[in-house]
Amino acid sequence: GSGVRVNLRVGGLLFQPSELTKYFVLLFLAGFFAANEEQLRTLPDPRWRWRVSVGVFLATGLLMALYLLLGDMGPALVIGFTFLLFYTIARQTLGITLLTGLLY
Repeated sequence: GSGVRVNLRVGGLLFQPSELTKYFVLLFLAGFFAANEEQLRTLPDPRWRWRVSVGVFLATGLLMALYLLLGDMGPALVIGFTFLLFYTIARQTLGITLLTGLLY
């Protein structure tokens, strides 16, 4: 690992917030993509795309940037790849994405 550890003590418990945020991001992204799967698959209107997607793009990007500023690239990669995986599943392009990754 990178050796970067940001630990918080709450009561008698010591935990790393990065571990907790990974689970919250997973639940958030799963909910977002499940709720918007049909619209993401068809991408009906550019205004809708911008209005709905900008929030999830910004939230994911800001969290990744925070991890990178802390010097911990591991959680940033997990969040980035989780986002890409869920996005390609919602768009029904997972096969193309995996094939592209293999060819690269």
